[in-house]
Amino acid sequence: VDRLYRMRFHTMTGWNNTRALFRIRAPFHPYNRNGHPFTNSIRSRLVDAGYNNPEDSSHFRAYFGGAVVMLFDQVDQVYVDTPPIMLTAVVLTVLGMSVIVFQSLLLGPRLP
Repeated sequence: VDRLYRMRFHTMTGWNNTRALFRIRAPFHPYNRNGHPFTNSIRSRLVDAGYNNPEDSSHFRAYFGGAVVMLFDQVDQVYVDTPPIMLTAVVLTVLGMSVIVFQSLLLGPRLP
């Protein structure tokens, strides 16, 4: 273990030894249905442990990243952004179609 540690030390730390890289290998395929709850669990545990607290500058900072994490972040962002965008698109489409059909800006929304 000592020899392996010495071999991997410089690839897992920053140039001035202020950063360290920890690799987490999940016991399942990260892109399946277990990946998203696992990602949320790791993030909540980092917050509960007090990492990334902006008021405490003396504490360690922890970043959880990688391709799987970025994918799940993008999926979460789509779920947050999509409902308002879709609602706006539907309202504008219905209003536009009623304006075209009735040839009036106020008659279409006033009828129902």
